[in-house]
Amino acid sequence: MNFSDNFEFENVNAPRETLDNIQFALSSAELDFLTIVEAGIRPPIAFRDAKILDQWISTNPLNIQKIGNRKTRNARVLIGKVNTPSGKRYYRQVWVRARYKDYRKAMVQYLRATDGDGVKVHRHDVDHAVASTYLLKQWPEAWVNVLFVSSGINRSVGSMMEKILKPVTEDQILLNAECVIKLLFQRKERLNRIYAKDYFAEASNRFLRDPKSNTQRLLDQISKELEVNFAVCPSGSNFDYP
Repeated sequence: MNFSDNFEFENVNAPRETLDNIQFALSSAELDFLTIVEAGIRPPIAFRDAKILDQWISTNPLNIQKIGNRKTRNARVLIGKVNTPSGKRYYRQVWVRARYKDYRKAMVQYLRATDGDGVKVHRHDVDHAVASTYLLKQWPEAWVNVLFVSSGINRSVGSMMEKILKPVTEDQILLNAECVIKLLFQRKERLNRIYAKDYFAEASNRFLRDPKSNTQRLLDQISKELEVNFAVCPSGSNFDYP
């Protein structure tokens, strides 16, 4: 399947109210991850290159939507559904080349095109689900999911977690502890790396544990990966993050 800059798409018809719809947009983005994990899979949040990303797209009923006049070789919205063991689950996420510099403007432009020009985003950062500096050291042509994240936690979690990530051994990165904490953890105090597992445990309480799904197994898997990463964490790195 060939996804070019001329890919046919339908615009998302969203309300044009001037109220602050950012909370709805944030909740919708979080809901994608919650429902997909609860349905039994860990969604990807980064790929080695566009070819691997397109292979994943082709295995799911997903469409590509342009963001304004931006080229889909730089930024794109994936809209549709993702196949899971429990059936198809709705998915709407923005993806960009990790090298793309205008990812923040692209995300805000997309939000305002769908949710209205009056939305306010000053309390939130636009962040790569996986740090671009980490990705580009290993994958020069990497693609990554970008998200709106509360500015009060984004920078702290990034500084706290990125130094303990191990080298990538696959062609993709699946939802990990750093992304879960950024999206779902409600910060109450200064963060400390030694409590990262506790932060993840609290954030993971947002997921429903259906005995018929693999949700708990997947969360245990992510927690175990976090524990392994800490085993190779540089000494002397347990300090507070503002």
